[in-house]
Order: sequence, then structure tokens, then C-alpha cells
Amino acid sequence: FRTLRELGPDRILALPPEEQYLVASGRSYYRGLAFEELRRMQFDLETTGLDPEHDRIFLVAVRDAVGAVTILESDPARTLGDAGEADLIRRFVAHLRALDPDVIENHNLHGFDLPFLAWRAKKLGVPLRLGRDDTIGLRTRPAARGASFERDTPMRRTRWTMPGRETIDSMDAVRRYDFAVRELPGHGLKAVARHLGIAGPDREHVPGARVYEVFQSDPERVRRYAADDVHEAAGLAALLGGAAFALAQMVPRRYERLADAGAATGVLDPLMVRAYLRARTALPVHQTHDGTTHSGAALHLFATGVARRIVKADVASLYPSLMREYRIGPARDRLGVLVGLVSRLVEQRLDAKAKGQAAAAGSAERHTYESLSAAMKLVVNSAYGYLGAASLTRFSDVHAANEVTRRGRALLDLLCRELAARGVTLLEADTDGVYFSVP
Repeated sequence: FRTLRELGPDRILALPPEEQYLVASGRSYYRGLAFEELRRMQFDLETTGLDPEHDRIFLVAVRDAVGAVTILESDPARTLGDAGEADLIRRFVAHLRALDPDVIENHNLHGFDLPFLAWRAKKLGVPLRLGRDDTIGLRTRPAARGASFERDTPMRRTRWTMPGRETIDSMDAVRRYDFAVRELPGHGLKAVARHLGIAGPDREHVPGARVYEVFQSDPERVRRYAADDVHEAAGLAALLGGAAFALAQMVPRRYERLADAGAATGVLDPLMVRAYLRARTALPVHQTHDGTTHSGAALHLFATGVARRIVKADVASLYPSLMREYRIGPARDRLGVLVGLVSRLVEQRLDAKAKGQAAAAGSAERHTYESLSAAMKLVVNSAYGYLGAASLTRFSDVHAANEVTRRGRALLDLLCRELAARGVTLLEADTDGVYFSVP
């Protein structure tokens, strides 16, 4: 018999052990748990520089689940060296284990803090038993975004995992948010926190390149700076991370993987796989693209110059609505799972949106329903992209995607004709909306 690895990805789907369990059992993360009930911890490293080969960790700020901040730092009575830094890392590990968080968060956690910590701990011979299993230290998994300080594989990107805890990088939520709204001045913690109103009026600022220099002359200022960092990281994760948390309650994947996953391969594929396996139906063979050209949406420019009294007519959730109305799904989806998922999620999203609007402003209940609505919107709106992701998703079908865009173009043309017949001046039409000026 050939081994599973020899069969290759075209013949067999090998899921990570935890996803095998979630798929087989029908369970998911945090079912029935509110985001506020998670035991969350944030930590932030302050280092003498950015190169873990030569620079050191001299301070760690830790914020616990109730918002209390502990500052751990190297012994100020002696020069920062191997012994002092190793002792600092050991105390951090002990403190983390004592807090026993479910989730560990920070901004750029996978881009800097965890890889820097792992490098320094390895160099100093300090075991990083950060998980809930003492026998397993930090592990890595491939990822599209992360960091690698390895000299021999500088382009390799990894994410860090630990047994029993989820590692959440708020940078992922920020990037996803900015992709949708296009309004952030940058993706750094300070800029985003200030823009979103998370930063306090007395927020301490220290130029990044001068943190260690300032610490040597004014350590209290750096302590305040580090404490503000973890407070802002906690606020940012709570404000923008709700969608990933809600997805974890629906999708058979780890919370941390959903936080950085793409909506098609990272969310819809696991849902499709679970539906087929729960129905005891074999998955279709992964097929390569047959060369069919993808036809996109309509785009019309009707007028140029200055226009006044401009109105936009927009079709809400056009592509998901077309998929539902005309039952457009992958030809290989014998069970009709994708269209069924889209239909149920649209209905559940509307219900969650209504309940969120009815809940008290600022309440945990409202935050829960708004996060759930945002998560469902993300999945529903990615369904068309899932169809068109030729060769990337298990059920991709460019022909079905083209049928969606064909009907979308026809509907947009109808909308333009009806508006023109009513005496408006058409300006521009694109995909699912029309700009026009009224008399």
C-alpha cells in the first residue's frame, strides 16, 4: 500500500488532528461562550533592537484578563547579559503559566514578539513551555504573513502555536478592516489605536529606536509606554476581533487559524468538507483549472465632468442573492452544500443584525450579535470568490462563477434602463450599483 503522503493532495485530504476532531464530532470552538468570557492575555516585548541575534529583551509588559498590568524587567542592579535576560524569560514563562490564559494577543505578535522571543530563548537555552502541555514547546506552521529570523530561509513565513492556547495577532484584524473601509492612516498599533479612539489622552510615547536608551535614564516612562501598548492591544483585539471569534463558533478550525485565514480556503472549504463527511459522502477529486476564461462584472461610464444631486442605487449582496435565487453552485457539489450554506447564513445574518440593533448600545450582547453578523457577511460575500478561485478551492467552478456574473451584468443593465426611463442622468455603473443625478 502507498502511504498517505505518496497519494498526494489530489487524492487525499489530510487535516490537522484538531480539525479532524472538530469535523468528525461536529463541535467548534467556544460554542455558547461570549467573547467577554474568554481569558485573554496580552504581552509586549521591549528590546534593545530589532535583531534577535545581537539584541536582547530587557522588559516584558503583561496584561491579564481583568486588565491588570505587570511589568517584568531585567535586574537593574546588573548589566544586561545572558544570565539576566534568561532569568527575565523564565519569569515571563512562569507568569504566563500562572495566569493560564485561553488566548494570547498582541499587535504584530507573529511578526515580532513571538519569533523574537523564540530566537532569544533558543539562544539562551531557556525552554518556552508556554502551552498547557508541559512536554511541548512553541511550534510553527506555514503562513502567508509572519516573520522569520532564520538566516538560511529568510523568505519563510511562520505562525507560532502552543498547545491549549490560541495566539491572536490583531494585525490580521486591522488589515482585514482596512481592506474593507480603506480609512486607516497606517497599520501600526499607535496609529490605529489613535484613529479608532482606543488611545487614552495621556498615552505615553517613546520613539521605537530610543526605547532602551530612554529606559536607562527614565525607566518609569518606558514602563508606562509598555503598559499603554498592552492596553491598546487588548482594546484593538476586542474591537476588531469579534468576527474571527464568531467564525470559530461556526467553522471547524482553530480560532487562531480563522483569525488569519482567507474566507474561501480558510472558512468555506472547512465548512464544505464537514458537510460532506457528516453526510458520509465522498469529497470530489480536486480538479485543475480547465482553462475557461473568467468573465467579470459590468462597468459603464456614462458621463464625465461635474454633476450635482448625485444618488447611488445599490443592490445589497448581489452575488449571494443571485446564487440563492437561481441555485448557482459548483457542478461537483452533489449535495448542494454551498448554496445551502449561503442561504442559511444570509437568514441568520439578518436575524443577528436585527438582534444587535435591538440590544443596548455598548452592551456585550450587542457586540456579540454585531460580531456574528460581520462574520456571516464575510463568509456570504466570499461565496462567489470561492467559485472563481480556480484550482485553489476544492469545489471551485469557473463556469458557475461566470453564470453569477452574467446574471449580475443583466441585472445591472436592467437597473440602468429603468433609471434612464425615469428621467435621471446616468453617470456610472459598476458591478452592483449605479450613480446618477436627479433633476
